[in-house]
Amino acid sequence: MLESEVDVVGQTIAERWLITSLLGHGLMSHVYKAQDIETGKIIVLKLIKNNFFPGSVDLSVLDNLTKQFIALNHENIASYYNLHISPNNQIFLFCDYLEGQSLGECLAKSGKLNIDHSIQLFQQITAGLCYAHEKNIHHGDLRPSNIFIVNDQFSTDEAKIVDFGFMPLIEKLAKKHGGSSIISLTKTVNAPDTSPEQKSGRNIDPRCDLYSLGCLMYETLTGKPPYVGTNAMATTYKQNQQNTTALHEILPSHPLLTRYQTVINKLLKANGQERYQSASELRADLDLLTKASDSEWLKKANALKQSTYSKIIAKRWQIFIATVVMALLIVLAAQITATISPYYQPWTGTNDYNDSRLWVVQERRIPSPSISIVKQKYLLAEQLSSLKKDKAEFSPHYTENLFQYSRALLACGQWNEAKAVLFELQKRDLKNTQVRLADVLAHLAMAYFMLSDLPSAEKYCQQALKVVGEDATWIEDKVTISKILGDIYTKADDETRAMAVYKEMHNLAWQVRLRNPADYAYACALLADSYRKDKQYSQAERLYKEAIDWGNNFIGQKQLFMAKAFYGMALTEYQEGETTKAQRQLQLALPIAIAHQGNKSNFVTALKRFNDYLLFHLNLFAWAKQHNDLNSK
Repeated sequence: MLESEVDVVGQTIAERWLITSLLGHGLMSHVYKAQDIETGKIIVLKLIKNNFFPGSVDLSVLDNLTKQFIALNHENIASYYNLHISPNNQIFLFCDYLEGQSLGECLAKSGKLNIDHSIQLFQQITAGLCYAHEKNIHHGDLRPSNIFIVNDQFSTDEAKIVDFGFMPLIEKLAKKHGGSSIISLTKTVNAPDTSPEQKSGRNIDPRCDLYSLGCLMYETLTGKPPYVGTNAMATTYKQNQQNTTALHEILPSHPLLTRYQTVINKLLKANGQERYQSASELRADLDLLTKASDSEWLKKANALKQSTYSKIIAKRWQIFIATVVMALLIVLAAQITATISPYYQPWTGTNDYNDSRLWVVQERRIPSPSISIVKQKYLLAEQLSSLKKDKAEFSPHYTENLFQYSRALLACGQWNEAKAVLFELQKRDLKNTQVRLADVLAHLAMAYFMLSDLPSAEKYCQQALKVVGEDATWIEDKVTISKILGDIYTKADDETRAMAVYKEMHNLAWQVRLRNPADYAYACALLADSYRKDKQYSQAERLYKEAIDWGNNFIGQKQLFMAKAFYGMALTEYQEGETTKAQRQLQLALPIAIAHQGNKSNFVTALKRFNDYLLFHLNLFAWAKQHNDLNSK
């Protein structure tokens, strides 16, 4: 190359375009990055090599040749939009500067693309070819470096064909002015993406582009062209022999692999008459490939319309069907194994429900408060606002309403709002009011617990217990505070401290069991579950029976407490080997839980799966029938 051809960095073209850097060299041009001095826009300039048109250039000829491809306007074609001839006869073509990378650069980094990505790119490239071919313009030099992948703001790949019409333009200029022929160069250059007829010097037509497209498709999937020899002659020989490695021998199985191989085989035919005859035929196949059923593909695919391929295609489909059947059998066997194997393992609960935290809040859903609670909250807010207007915000009545308001906020799941109100109450003088500091601290502990701030929750529980002290009149309050503290330790997986707290809670609740039987039932259940987790199953069973008896009599047979107590008893009896008894407990628990939480809560799901697990061990035929009925539905 001549130094004057390349050494143009820093020059200003047409008093407007400042060439800032050299981007690279191609077979036909040098490529530069330039900037529009007026607008600051970055563009690409291509300087055509002088050896293709020695001497002066006929401007009228050049203008006629460039009008067609400069007028190309398609989203998948990076078209040129202007040209300039310098005083020393240098021809510059202007085109957009694209952000992204060429297909060649992409393959150099990743090695190859997956089938879905490849199809998506070539659907776009084929759309661009269809548009240009309809205008009787072909590319003639499709290769990885001439496919550009633009990454847009939605992170999806947009393919653009660059240098469209460039090679036909140079070829015509060379013939007109006695320069080097591109076709003659391709005979000596080992270009694996160039069609055999193009290398032989025959006329270039759109089917040459389609051959090159088949080479690109193959290369994107395997990382290398379909035919590569040690030199140009060896490569051309392999192209004519059509002896390339089948994709299914290289790539892992994929549902679209056979169809895509058929399309590529059609494109790589050495005889242009046996290829797709137009880009529109290929485009139709690429669209059909991803959407059609097998029968629709066989009926409509242009790739299968050559009679010489009917036997090969039929054989391939036989292999494909046999492979699918084998795969389905393997999948079926794997599904059966995956379905049954968990039933031979000890029950450890479900992924979504932790049996070790049976009595602790596990689902952080905002509660659905009753209409009366919501009304009470708004009424209290209005009363507080009214008292503020009357400048009575430091009155005992205001303080008592503020405490009731904090309780309403907790009931509505507004933990942060409740915490803020309780902080304000903590700072107030509670004398001459019915609000007790221990209650404020206990409610603060509950708010922090629901916000998963366990250290703060524990701190306020301990403060509340300190305020209560040893006063026997505060036993009920100690029970409530102990319940919160035990939940905190359970949530923190500190089972030793949790059991100690629940034992103290149980002793306190026993003392006031006649006044507060519901608290005693809860205390029995919580301590029972601590014993269950500590594998003291006889103690756990005794206390769960106590909890169920008191719950039936004083809480209500249809309350959620009973469902959890039955579940805890079922877990205990399962560990003792009493599978039948455990299932009976679950059958009592399920309707109660569903009535309160619906069919889709984590707790109900755990009950159903445990019941299913026990049924498998108690009555395999009943289990199989139940699963068959569910699958039928």
